[in-house]
Amino acid sequence: MTSSFSPTGQLSRASVIAWCVAIVGTLILAIRLVWEQTLLTWERGEQMVGFSMAHTWGVLLLIVVLCLLCAHAWILAFIIEAIYRAMRKRPIARSSWVAAVLLSVAVGLIYVPYSAWKYLIVTLKGPGPQAESLLKYAIVGGNRRLAELLIVKGTSLDGCDAGDIETEAMMVRGGASDYTFDGCAPLSVAARVGSPQGLQLLLSKGANPNVRSGHWQRTPLMDAAQANRPEAVKALLRAGADPGLRDTNGYTALDIARSKGFTRVTSILQRD
Repeated sequence: MTSSFSPTGQLSRASVIAWCVAIVGTLILAIRLVWEQTLLTWERGEQMVGFSMAHTWGVLLLIVVLCLLCAHAWILAFIIEAIYRAMRKRPIARSSWVAAVLLSVAVGLIYVPYSAWKYLIVTLKGPGPQAESLLKYAIVGGNRRLAELLIVKGTSLDGCDAGDIETEAMMVRGGASDYTFDGCAPLSVAARVGSPQGLQLLLSKGANPNVRSGHWQRTPLMDAAQANRPEAVKALLRAGADPGLRDTNGYTALDIARSKGFTRVTSILQRD
């Protein structure tokens, strides 16, 4: 049980070597993941964390994952032996505790939620060039805390940049459904996913219920009708959404609901 320690509580040579291997590989992996979830996200928007790493690192990825597994095993062994030595009133050197804490922190960085890293980077650097995209993902993911922070930091509630609109236009021309989030205003995204908290937050902060966005220049009410979200339709109508507005194809929200056969949404819009 005590083979990892010397009689004075210092780590054995084998433990030190294992610790060095574990912490180097774990830190390489942790730094890369933290970078993706902070600076890269802030500059380029939401990331599929680890995706590019999985496709470009090759053997290096396997090595760092093995180092991470080694780190878990080292920490577990340290805890077991620390308990054993404590029961027998045997000392553990301060340097051994420092090594255990440092490795635990390195491992812990990997398990910090993506949402926490996004909140941190927005707090430190502001909304950034991808603020509207981050706000939309926060709405879709139900991350009210991040959404509120982005709004407080000045993110536009009604904006969608030209790049997003061009992306959606290309997708639609290529045969994709118009049911994407590219080029949509945050309120339209909340309407499409039927997020009552997202709708309430955005409307309470002054989002325009009649904002137009997307390739078809639809309003949030049209998007709610397209997605068959009756509660979102009700909320938008209460907030002043105009059911008489038409998209670039000349369709109103009622026309869209009827064409999809959404009877409940159709009934709500007909009553208004």
